[in-house]
Amino acid sequence: MPRKHKVFVTPNTHWDREWVQTQIQYQVRLVKLVDKLIGILETDRAYRSFTFDGQTIAMEDYLAIKPEESGRIRRLVSRGRIVLGPWYVLADQFMEDGESTIRNLMLGFRQARELGAEPMKVLYVPDSFGSIDSLPMFGAGFGIPYASWGRGRQPGVADEKMEMRWVAA
Repeated sequence: MPRKHKVFVTPNTHWDREWVQTQIQYQVRLVKLVDKLIGILETDRAYRSFTFDGQTIAMEDYLAIKPEESGRIRRLVSRGRIVLGPWYVLADQFMEDGESTIRNLMLGFRQARELGAEPMKVLYVPDSFGSIDSLPMFGAGFGIPYASWGRGRQPGVADEKMEMRWVAA
């Protein structure tokens, strides 16, 4: 008899605004993406939510170009249709110090709340090629009990063994 699996799909984007293109080139792509997303979220109730890569800066970049869409964005964010934070911007954990990590989370929390929502209570770290040992401590300090990551997992480890309890030093 086949095994049943429960699958969770989280529509999202991995938004590296500082990588291959200039910020302006990324903003052009971002505006197209968010305009299309707003249309989907306002017309398709089955499309429940969209997660902006654990960071809030994408909304800042979008609203810098289209401030007239602030009301629509706030409405979708406050209803949980657009999920933001907890980070202001995804950062390379090994290139910043503890104060920068705290300020990054503080800005993410502030910006999410200014847009009408509590930030996501998951330390979203899509590139886990190594994380600082104090990351669970920072999360706990902000009331974030969970972490999630994607790339950088150890090959050959079964999915059901990827859940763990992570405690700071």
